[in-house]
Amino acid sequence: MPHQDVLEEAVMMKVSPDKVDELTRFDGSLTVKRTEGIVAARCDREEMNIAALNLANDIVTGKKTVDQARKQLGDIATRVKRGEMPAEATKLNFTPSQNAMDADAEMSASGAGSGSGTGAGTSGQRK
Repeated sequence: MPHQDVLEEAVMMKVSPDKVDELTRFDGSLTVKRTEGIVAARCDREEMNIAALNLANDIVTGKKTVDQARKQLGDIATRVKRGEMPAEATKLNFTPSQNAMDADAEMSASGAGSGSGTGAGTSGQRK
């Protein structure tokens, strides 16, 4: 039976560009906002959001592969449905990043002349 993703928890987490695809493969209900330094999990149960964020951090830090994290999330979901409360689903097992924002790299318009026309106030930065 499908569930509705009605709860969202978000944490500050620095995610390198090469890990974004891994997080997407791990759980389609995760949202990564690299520029803001935010990873959010959205599900119908807070416990599953916490577990997903813990496992996302494990992927980002190289502690787990996508396949390992997916298997563990499935095991946690089964236990939660049985009424158990696994430790991975009760609290974050990591400290959220203090400096997770990614200012991104400045883009230049080659050959565009002195007024690059990149938009009001953007100074050529990619958003």
